[in-house]
Amino acid sequence: MAFTKQELISKYRGQYPELENMSDDKLISNIVNKYPQIKNQISDYNLEAEKNMWDSMPNWIKSGYNKSIQGMATELSTGNKRFDLKNYHPGVLEDLGSEMISFFAPADFIVTALGGGVGGALAKKTATKYVARKLTQNKVSKSVADKVAREAMRKQGRESVKSTSKLGASGLGLGTYSGVHSAFGQLTDPEQGYIDPGKTVKDFATGTVLGSAVGFTNSKLTKAGAGVMKKLAAEIGVAGTIQRPLTEGELPQPMDYLTAGAMITGLKGAGYVGTKGFDVASKKLKKASQNINKKIKAEYEKEVIKNEASVEGIVKSYQAELKTQLSAEKNTRKWVSNNKKLSGVEVTVLPKESQNIPGRVKVVSSTKGQTSYPQKWFASNFFLKDQIGMTPKQRLANRQGSIRSLEKELFKTSDKIGKQRLEAVSSLAGQKFNTDIKLKDLGSNGLTKYHDYLSDLKYIKTKTSDMKKNGIEMHQLERSIFFDTLLPTKIKPMFEWMRATKNRGSADPARRRFISVINDFERTKAKTTVNALTIMDNLGLTLPKPTKQMIDKMVDATGRDRKYVIKNYNELMYDEVVKGNPLYAPQVKILTDYLFNNSLQSGVPVVGYESNFLPRILKPEIRNAMFGDFAKLANSLQKDKNKAYTKENLVEDLIDSFADFKKYKKDNPENVKILEKYIDANYSKLDKTTKQAFRELQQKNPELSRAEVMSLLGREAYRESASISSHLEKSRAQFGFPKEFYERNVKDVLSQYIANVARRSAEVKHFGKNREVLETLINDSMKRGNFVDANIMKEVSLLTSSRLRTDPYRDLPLGTGKVLNAILDFETITKIGGGYATLLNLSQPAISNLISLGLSNTARGLNSMRDPKVRKLVNQSEGNIYRYINELTGYADKSTFHQKWVQKTLDVSKFNTVNDFNNRLAAATARVAVENFHKKYHRTKPGFRKNQFKQGMLKLGLTGEELGKKKLSEESVLKVMGQFAKDSQLQKNILSDPLFLNNPYVRPFVQFRTFAIRQVPFIANAIKKDIQVGSVMPILRLVGTGVIGGYSAQKAKDYIRLRLSGEDPLTAPDSLMVRDLNDFADRLGALGAFGYVSDLWAAALSEERSVLGALTFMGLPAFASDINLFFTRFLPSIESDVEKFGVAGLKRLPKRILDLSGAAVFKDIGKRTLETEGMKLDRLKALRNRKVSVFVKRLEKASTQEEYDNLSKDIKEWNKTYPRWFISGKDVNFKKIIQKKIKKYKAKL
Repeated sequence: MAFTKQELISKYRGQYPELENMSDDKLISNIVNKYPQIKNQISDYNLEAEKNMWDSMPNWIKSGYNKSIQGMATELSTGNKRFDLKNYHPGVLEDLGSEMISFFAPADFIVTALGGGVGGALAKKTATKYVARKLTQNKVSKSVADKVAREAMRKQGRESVKSTSKLGASGLGLGTYSGVHSAFGQLTDPEQGYIDPGKTVKDFATGTVLGSAVGFTNSKLTKAGAGVMKKLAAEIGVAGTIQRPLTEGELPQPMDYLTAGAMITGLKGAGYVGTKGFDVASKKLKKASQNINKKIKAEYEKEVIKNEASVEGIVKSYQAELKTQLSAEKNTRKWVSNNKKLSGVEVTVLPKESQNIPGRVKVVSSTKGQTSYPQKWFASNFFLKDQIGMTPKQRLANRQGSIRSLEKELFKTSDKIGKQRLEAVSSLAGQKFNTDIKLKDLGSNGLTKYHDYLSDLKYIKTKTSDMKKNGIEMHQLERSIFFDTLLPTKIKPMFEWMRATKNRGSADPARRRFISVINDFERTKAKTTVNALTIMDNLGLTLPKPTKQMIDKMVDATGRDRKYVIKNYNELMYDEVVKGNPLYAPQVKILTDYLFNNSLQSGVPVVGYESNFLPRILKPEIRNAMFGDFAKLANSLQKDKNKAYTKENLVEDLIDSFADFKKYKKDNPENVKILEKYIDANYSKLDKTTKQAFRELQQKNPELSRAEVMSLLGREAYRESASISSHLEKSRAQFGFPKEFYERNVKDVLSQYIANVARRSAEVKHFGKNREVLETLINDSMKRGNFVDANIMKEVSLLTSSRLRTDPYRDLPLGTGKVLNAILDFETITKIGGGYATLLNLSQPAISNLISLGLSNTARGLNSMRDPKVRKLVNQSEGNIYRYINELTGYADKSTFHQKWVQKTLDVSKFNTVNDFNNRLAAATARVAVENFHKKYHRTKPGFRKNQFKQGMLKLGLTGEELGKKKLSEESVLKVMGQFAKDSQLQKNILSDPLFLNNPYVRPFVQFRTFAIRQVPFIANAIKKDIQVGSVMPILRLVGTGVIGGYSAQKAKDYIRLRLSGEDPLTAPDSLMVRDLNDFADRLGALGAFGYVSDLWAAALSEERSVLGALTFMGLPAFASDINLFFTRFLPSIESDVEKFGVAGLKRLPKRILDLSGAAVFKDIGKRTLETEGMKLDRLKALRNRKVSVFVKRLEKASTQEEYDNLSKDIKEWNKTYPRWFISGKDVNFKKIIQKKIKKYKAKL
């Protein structure tokens, strides 16, 4: 019976109304796929349109396709053979032709090729092992034997090895094909329909023997010089002779040789086509690989500056860096004495900034600490280490000769030499000379200074020339598909704020050099911090509590009561160190000496060295109160319309007055008068701590004005909190704040001191003492009109400085900050400490390590953590210093009561423990991966695989120069470990984060959301970089992680919730298989950082909240959502409870309070312990309404029988779990869909 397409469509839609929304083409396609024969009955169906190459072939070829592995696979998937050949009766030749052609089907070709490849590889491997074993038996060492065997296989592969390889390839190639073909044949056999393992193995073995015999014959005849036809005939003869005896145990028959001929011809034909195709593909792939290799670069690479306009600024900033390096080198030079009393003593001359004793030289040594010597005596009795063994006369001659050599190299002619010497010596001496200067008149000290000047000049000149020629390290700008390709040019600026800071702005070299310098600063700061924390750890200063032995020791040292010692151990240790107690001072000296020497080596102008040194650090609450008062004073001045005050940035001006008030008063007399007036007017508004310090200082120094007293207070407060190198760069003030103002917990003091010195030493090393390196680049951009770049650079520069913490125009006002701090801490305690964050955090390696570096590297990294050497490396990397907590709260102030509770909560919930483990695992995984990539990179020939190993190393942060080395340095490995731990565990990174995340006013609004903001680009970057080199592994890992990892995470979380709440929330998937993209997204959202957002979404949908209400909840910051919840749900619920149930309604109050807290774990416990029966019914009713809505949506979208079946299954599962809240066909039907659409249509009208 024939009918048209439209008649068929109408018939189906009449029977199945739910197909109304499906397009005509899709419906016809689904019907034909399910019932292929029906297309012959559709009168207007275009059969020609769907034909492919095979359809136009003769029947004997179609028969070959049906017999092929691919043809049988098609039959299994559709239930019908690809070609209906019921009425086709082939002759002998057609049957043989179809047998031969079956080898050319794509699937068959691949199976044969893969089997042959494996066989060849196994044969080569076996032969290599055999040669190595024979060599070892003849007393050759194993390493040499292995190397010789591999080389022999490479060189001898022409004949014996090649024939062995061919034999293996022929055998396993045909064996694999025979086994797979047999299995598919059994499955498609209507009388069998299943795989018989015995028959499959037998067919595989037969094919292997047959293929090996044919391969052996080919090899022997090739050696004998036989022609192609002779070899073909011999191979067919061998195959035809042994095939029947092998399979049936009978003598061969004539037809066997014809069948063997078809098989051998088919195999050789497919092999020839494959070989030629492979050769062509290889050439094209090689060319593509070479092009890709040129394009992939490290994020930071050396680059020659081609933009002439940018050269000047970059050169100036580079020379400023070089000057800092030279200053650091002078800071650390060792001087030795020829005086018998000081024999063997090595000293370091302190920087010129600390040389404040006229006529004397201040030095520091490891044995005597800081001391000073008369300048002339020092010049006669000390000399540099490179002059050991010389007499004073020889040293003088040596220095003069070196100076003359440098002058000639730098200035060439005698006229220029004389002129330059006069100018240089005048400048160095601080006085002008008018006559020619002879070297013999300069003296030892003068010669040293002038020699240093010339050496520095040569060094800078040489390095600058080298930089211009060979390039300088710069950030390689990464363009984004979203920002730079998909977004229209006109609206692109609207989304620029979302871009990573390092990729914002232009490709101008000055901006990219700026980013590279900032990156170096961050790495150096982290390295110093790690090294110092490692020393603290080795000294036992990082233990959460003192051990019994430590307590006993302190009791003996101080004579204090044991309970008092336990409670105040860290404060007592601080006092003992300051006193110089030999039980404690030497331990801390190891750490403070490291920080002192590190500062010297970085070029920090340290003012001096103190034995038994511990810095004086104000307690945070004292410091914050004082700066709050300075901000009040600045704001008061700002509001006044008195134009006499000449400065615009009042806070900056106040800070300038702190540094040197006498000078400030001399330069700004009118401003001082105004300051006096406003200090008097605002004194009563000052914080009590500021007033107390103010009074004490004024009582000790009655001659000082209030403005001068305020400046002294400010100087002390500012140097303790903002100018965080001041413990090394400035002498302690003669006065001090009251003792109780200072922090005395030795662990807290040392931790803050480490952070302060790490930042300042990195700052001086990379930015210069006065940040002149950055200022030069910023000014250069401004000068050339790149104002957007300059503004971004200014903002980033501020983020790396100390001024951000003391500028009220940048930071939150003190009062607001205190309130927000408490609120954010409460959110962390409830949402993280009292939520499922620890469980979610356990899955973070799956969403980061596994996707980026793979299961093998992650597993090997985990296993390597058992090795003490690896654990030591992890500790030395940055992988052990990052913590989520500062990011979770947005602020960290451990002095407050609520912050202490944050730490306790996160410790008890094991969140910090898991986070610490994740960081360490990430570092260990990165170590394994980078060493693995590096080893394979140097062993692999140029091509896609080599490119993939290269990209793997570049992705982990190595530079092109580093990966080119035959052996990775420990420093490179540590850098990679720290960087990957930081990035994969989503830690704060001012260059990778969007700039707005660092804004103090924004941070409270993105609490808990920063993880997802960082997770998405991390995954995207891992996928993008690997796709560039032809690898899709990160995509496959993402899919695998989402399916399996998400399934496991959801099951685990729901299991715990079930145990806690006593019910089944019906959220975990019942099957490992993913139904659709939504299902996959749900599972991915259960992992790691995404899980935080998923949990918030679950909370947003709770308590009968609509989807629109949930979106509003998610859009608000966490604390604002809770405030909104308090007024819109908590209070109305309490009022409703009292109205309905009177005093009995207060029984619901504990559960309402628990729900308000947002602590997911306690909320689930509350369902079991605090929830009344009525509350439970209300909750389940709301849950049922949401489920009905979800089921109706799924019904509307369903288009296949499987989707309808899954929907029915889920409804039955709900009804089984909650029979009281039964969902029937009245709730989920097409009438509901129509009602929903009508409602939407009316809303539009």
